[in-house]
Amino acid sequence: MNIHAHARRTIFIWPICFYTVFSCTLIYMNISNFPYILVTWLITLFLFVTLSHQKMNELLSFRDKKNEHDVYQYIYKLKQLPVKIMYIFSFCSFVFLALLFFAQENKDNLLLLICLYGIFHSFLFYIIDRTFVNIIAHDVHYFYDLGYRIPIISSDSLYMPFRIRLIHYNVSIVSFILMYMLAIKHMLIKNSSNDHVFFFNLSTVFLCIFVIFFLIIVHIISKYVKETIYTLKTKVTQRDIPNIYIDEFSNLVHALNIYNDPINKALRLLAAIENKGDEHKYIADHSRRVAYYCLQIGQSIGLQDHQLNSLYQASLLHAIGKIGIPDYILLKKEALSADEFSFIKQYPIISYFLAKSVFEIEDKDALEAILFHKEYVDGTGYPNQLKDKEIPIMAKIISVADSFDALMSTRPYRQKKNKDEIIHILKKESGIKWDCDIVSRFIDLFLKNRPNIMN
Repeated sequence: MNIHAHARRTIFIWPICFYTVFSCTLIYMNISNFPYILVTWLITLFLFVTLSHQKMNELLSFRDKKNEHDVYQYIYKLKQLPVKIMYIFSFCSFVFLALLFFAQENKDNLLLLICLYGIFHSFLFYIIDRTFVNIIAHDVHYFYDLGYRIPIISSDSLYMPFRIRLIHYNVSIVSFILMYMLAIKHMLIKNSSNDHVFFFNLSTVFLCIFVIFFLIIVHIISKYVKETIYTLKTKVTQRDIPNIYIDEFSNLVHALNIYNDPINKALRLLAAIENKGDEHKYIADHSRRVAYYCLQIGQSIGLQDHQLNSLYQASLLHAIGKIGIPDYILLKKEALSADEFSFIKQYPIISYFLAKSVFEIEDKDALEAILFHKEYVDGTGYPNQLKDKEIPIMAKIISVADSFDALMSTRPYRQKKNKDEIIHILKKESGIKWDCDIVSRFIDLFLKNRPNIMN
């Protein structure tokens, strides 16, 4: 069964049944108003169906599109829809009662209808809430599986806080209290000799109903909280947890996603290692700068959002493998021996395995960019001596940004180069070490935004 078609039927059928029960109750109590009640019933149904249908069509118009902005808008509006449907139902019920009031319907009958509305309000809220929980979970996982990661995990708005949930559920309890007051009023008007017996029995019945409804509400909310906590406990170490929640758990899932995100893990690691020594501080600062340069290049050549995310991850972690290289090699002022340089050539492989095992990165583009960022287009790079078209585009970008920042930095074995020298070296090695197009774009970017790039 189509879950969206089922939800649409649920949303329409239950309010229609409610308004029908409303109208039949009134007709039973006052048959003379049958024509007016029938017209009021039709007007209310038309209003509810029209407004609900409009909201759903507006929502589905985003679902049919397949770019990240539209997916984000769809999930955002989908999570708002339960509250909007309840607002529409409340508004239409108010219109229904207002039309009956102007028709001079008996006030006690109207009060009874208000009580019935309150009881049904909580019941309908539970049905709509459960229905949309299933739809949100289905669609969030559907788009997540299609690769729309950022729109799915970034949403952390409180569309329906627990206090609003409690208000919707407690409307029924208030309605039962009002019904009890109406019954007492009628009992006093009747003024029979058995009032005390009737009062006791009536109070007992309403007290039992009140307690039962209260226990049902407590059970519903506690069950939801327990199931959600259990679900999150099983997923707490996952890199991404699809955010299917519309209440306070939405904030919790968002916080878990931020904490488990490889980029944030990488930034936390860089912050931790920069206090371990000058060379570690250089690795941390160098990695942040290279990540910034890579984003500039990636945006200028038109990479998509998910590609920029992969590029940023890779560029932050591309040099992390150097923490496994002895400091005496990294800080050596003289030329490296063949054995020492063989150590250096291992750092992209170490970075790759750290990214894959410690940071649990599964993105193939990011992992290959880390592994191959020291490959040169003429095949003289390392570790696999790949040539031009064999090297992934992200690895080529990191290679240029990495070399640029190295040339801009003072190292134990040489002084930093000035701007003109760097541009000369980049142009000279373009097509030999680095991709010509990326070097050209980087130089254009460098010349146009010199203060920003240099800082």
